[in-house]
Amino acid sequence: MKTKLFTLVGISLIIVGCKSEQNDIHPTNFVTFPPTPTITEHANEIFLTSIAEGVEVNQGITIERALLLKPTNTSPPSPNFLSFTVYNHTEEPIKFSNIGFSAKLFHFSPSKNKWEEIKLSMTPADDEKIIPKNLETVDSKIPNTWDIPNWELEVLPYEELRVYIEGLGIHSKKKYGAYLDFTIQK
Repeated sequence: MKTKLFTLVGISLIIVGCKSEQNDIHPTNFVTFPPTPTITEHANEIFLTSIAEGVEVNQGITIERALLLKPTNTSPPSPNFLSFTVYNHTEEPIKFSNIGFSAKLFHFSPSKNKWEEIKLSMTPADDEKIIPKNLETVDSKIPNTWDIPNWELEVLPYEELRVYIEGLGIHSKKKYGAYLDFTIQK
């Protein structure tokens, strides 16, 4: 049974248990993610002509995986925790159908030669989310991050996944989409 997620849990950086004497942030202080999967050109073509047909992809809006900071005195977050940030590079606000940026999760099945959507148990509240034009940074006033917890992803039988978001330009009614490929460490 799906449960609605009514609170925004998106955080760009997970900072847990950091000591004040640790003033410098080095790359070694961040969780190391598994390598980004290499999706074939053929699989990308299928995605763009089936899932994202008629959508401007990875141009007007983009998404990036947020870094996870390793805490000093506790266990680090799982490298399978997916936190992503959404950026708007257009001259118009973009509307999403829910607070999770209408995010959908996909896996490419080579045997079926198609992308299959994966349903998660937690779904975002159906409240519309609008991000302003030219949003090029993390914004705490208008949160432009979203999380998919590692426990949702680690139970999946797949290692290579794609998260896809799609929104609508407020003025132009143009569809904007973006995707991020990532690997689940098994």
